[in-house]
Amino acid sequence: MSKKIKNNKVQENTRTQNFVKNTLVGIIMQLFALILSFVNRTIFIKLLGNSYLSINGLFSNILNMLSFVELGFGTALIYMLYKPVANKDIKKTQSIVKFYKKTYTIIGTVMFVLGIMVIPFMKYIIKEPPQIKENLTIIYILYLIGTCSGYFFAHKSAIINANQKNYIISIYNQIGKLIQTIIQIIFLLITKNYIVYLIIQIVMNLVSNILIS
Repeated sequence: MSKKIKNNKVQENTRTQNFVKNTLVGIIMQLFALILSFVNRTIFIKLLGNSYLSINGLFSNILNMLSFVELGFGTALIYMLYKPVANKDIKKTQSIVKFYKKTYTIIGTVMFVLGIMVIPFMKYIIKEPPQIKENLTIIYILYLIGTCSGYFFAHKSAIINANQKNYIISIYNQIGKLIQTIIQIIFLLITKNYIVYLIIQIVMNLVSNILIS
């Protein structure tokens, strides 16, 4: 009995330490993200103009609307992981993660298909196309790929979340964002090409997800 009480105290201390780490790293990374976003957006507008910024906002809104297919599965599945992870029940954890992976693979695929189905209606959504040199459809598809690709890695980060070590994800994401922003700015200065900008974003997000995995 005393051993069980001791183990419970150790787990409680670990949870408290992880909570403190998550909170501190979360605050620091949030401030870092705001500064990085401001710098990125300022340079983005100066090099490409407001037309590209409006496209960014529009496509983000469309994809946010399509993300309804997720229906909160992520939160529910992470909640299901807490107990088996705390109890070190590997078999149960593997079972839930496997289901999580299958569910999010379906969600990512469905969202991509729905996103493609939006393309024929794009002329009605964007009645006055902005004056840009790149093809709007290609830009939209790149946005769609960037958004949907994250769903195929969600099951890996769920284990980290269930272990209450969200700070690991935050650190990897923000380091990735910093490298991404630097590379994007360099290529914008050289090419002023928005498609290259988006491809860099997709590649860096993919790298971050692989490293977290």
